[in-house]
Amino acid sequence: MSRGFSSWFLLLVALLVASVAATPTPSCRSVPSWFHGKSATAGAIQQLRGGGELHQPETLEEVEDLIQQAAMKGQLVVIDFTASWCGPCKMIAPLFQEMAETMGDDVVFLKVDVDENPDTAAKFS
Repeated sequence: MSRGFSSWFLLLVALLVASVAATPTPSCRSVPSWFHGKSATAGAIQQLRGGGELHQPETLEEVEDLIQQAAMKGQLVVIDFTASWCGPCKMIAPLFQEMAETMGDDVVFLKVDVDENPDTAAKFS
């Protein structure tokens, strides 16, 4: 198995686990919205929690500032390194956006274009 494929697979599994963990109660049996359209659960969570934001920093300094702010608040940081030409990146983008909206109070989501921000991609590769 190539390293690139295994990295994408692990990221997808982590996103799936995080998406399922965002359900409001253990008895709720809704599936993630990416499985079949936007779920009512995701919308309800967003309304209750106020939603979050998908940050798209353009420089390494902006990324480092966001990471430092998140660390001071005790928040997890998830970075999606993407490219406009990347097919798998486009496929995961709606799920990543939804997760940012539903879990934005606990997790800081960053989307970094590797072509426009190569310094960040190099530092965190």
